[in-house]
Amino acid sequence: MTYSEVLQAARGCSGPYCKACLVCNGRACGSSMPGPGAKGTGTVAVRNYEAWQSIRLDLDTICENKPVDTRYTFFGQQYDLPVFAGPVGATKLHYGEKYDDQAYNSILVPACAQAGIAAFTGDGPTPQSSPPQPGPSVPPAGRAFLP
Repeated sequence: MTYSEVLQAARGCSGPYCKACLVCNGRACGSSMPGPGAKGTGTVAVRNYEAWQSIRLDLDTICENKPVDTRYTFFGQQYDLPVFAGPVGATKLHYGEKYDDQAYNSILVPACAQAGIAAFTGDGPTPQSSPPQPGPSVPPAGRAFLP
């Protein structure tokens, strides 16, 4: 699957607010509320993207030719990579009708656990007729899942 095909498939899942842009920088969604880039003044996603652009990694490629250990320990828990899925909440409000928070988290959390990373879940303003019951694969909203 090419990156263009991934973006096209994402557009069918993300609803009217997230545009599944080639570059996710908040410029297309920041002026709409609800919307993934519209927190506060509508510039949070734009400012976050710009801040990430100032970070550069300078690789030191002079090293022993041996396997690289990417494991990372955080709060006493070991992960395969120092990468975490950030909290996303109010998915129906911000991204469309395809997934509510529970459905989104039921996909995110097991996938992150399988990859050896942590998933942080968000909570949203959508009231539940009956609250979801946390279990081994779906943590309570607003909590971190540690594999």
